[in-house]
Amino acid sequence: MFNAYNKKRIIHINGNIIIASVVSTLIVALIIESAKSIMVSMSAVVGVTAVLDMILDAGIFFTLHYLSSNYGKAHIRNYFLAKDVVRIHGHRIFLSPLFYFIAVSTQSGLLMMHAGYGTSVIWAYLIALVITRYVHTVYGIKTGLFK
Repeated sequence: MFNAYNKKRIIHINGNIIIASVVSTLIVALIIESAKSIMVSMSAVVGVTAVLDMILDAGIFFTLHYLSSNYGKAHIRNYFLAKDVVRIHGHRIFLSPLFYFIAVSTQSGLLMMHAGYGTSVIWAYLIALVITRYVHTVYGIKTGLFK
């Protein structure tokens, strides 16, 4: 399985994005659940969640992509790694409005239905992840991103 992860871009890219998103979602859910007593409004909860998720997700994704790539330590190879990360993250940035619209809307709805703070983060961000992974994968297959 690790061999397929390293050799097939569709698995490699989606794997890194899924791992980064799930890990950042779980960390953010813990933070939001821990800080619920100081959150002054539902808007604050949703806004802090989105900002924390953006920062953690991007950092975790870059780290995973760097560690799992076979580019080595050479500066010229690091240039191609950085270019690849920017290209992939560019797609993610393009999909971010869709991702965060789904996540923020779902989290807001769940909070209005009195779901727990941490629970609302997990469900909202995982639903957004599934939808945007599908859209990005279809796009990646059609455009050759995964070759």
